Amino acid sequence: MVLIMSWNVRGVISSTVSLCSLLDNTDCDVAVISEHKLRQSSSNFFDSMHGNYNGYVKLDQSNYDSGNSFIGKGGVAILVNKSLNFSVTEVSCYDSDRVVGIQLVDNQRNYIYIFGVYMPSENDIDSYMHHISILESLYNYYSVYGNVVLAGDMNASCLDSYGVNSAKCRILKSFVETCDLCIPMIDVDVKGESHTFVVKQTMLDYIFVPKSNSNNLLSYKIFEEGSICMTSDHLPILVEIQFNCLKHYLTRSTTSLPAWHRASALDIDKYRDSVHVKLFELKDRDLTSVSEIDQFFSEFTQILRECA
Repeated sequence: MVLIMSWNVRGVISSTVSLCSLLDNTDCDVAVISEHKLRQSSSNFFDSMHGNYNGYVKLDQSNYDSGNSFIGKGGVAILVNKSLNFSVTEVSCYDSDRVVGIQLVDNQRNYIYIFGVYMPSENDIDSYMHHISILESLYNYYSVYGNVVLAGDMNASCLDSYGVNSAKCRILKSFVETCDLCIPMIDVDVKGESHTFVVKQTMLDYIFVPKSNSNNLLSYKIFEEGSICMTSDHLPILVEIQFNCLKHYLTRSTTSLPAWHRASALDIDKYRDSVHVKLFELKDRDLTSVSEIDQFFSEFTQILRECA
């Protein structure tokens, strides 16, 4: 069983007292912290903020400057309780400054992957789609090897688009449906509030788990307004999950899967060129029957595997 919290703190410096109190009161195993606003000069802040937690931090790229101020913008971090009986390593999340990930492995070699997210708040749809595609790639890759949890501020709603960019909401809903993730209040009962963003009374923050794990989601709670002292206008989420053993996934196939999140631009260019050459041979194929379509699909997928 793992207890996971997620909260957009709107600047961890100003929310330190509230955050430490939450960590003490919940004793959560993992905490995803969105919008910490730390600069490079203060990137190790989480290491000393609370003695029971280790931090894995991503800074907004605009915060890598020579400014003397502690306060930047954006950023996402994952705090892991030192008492958690798992080995913990950080995993690569492409070059994104909006996603941070960790791998948890227990003594039975069961794997859990937790990704913290702070999606773009501005109305730049291309940027939003870019980071959603990163999340989808990470989810598709790591869900083969273990349980995957996505948590953080999505800056869009799966439930309604009131007061939120509707195009971003459609993109988020499509992503959740494609990955078959549980939507709180639709697939999962929620205790507490029905919103996480106080100002517009809407749901922007989530902890997503696959629907295949929905029966093991023991509780999903959104802290009620006024129940804790906060400087943020977002409400924390706390979930309790009993994970299924997914060890058998590792031996289901001897085929090695490409780790696209580690691929360089040159690797991707080579893959694209190789696929282009091989698919050119299929472009004039007649598809007049079900069997011909099935054969085309089989050859098409085989080309993708061979080129990878």
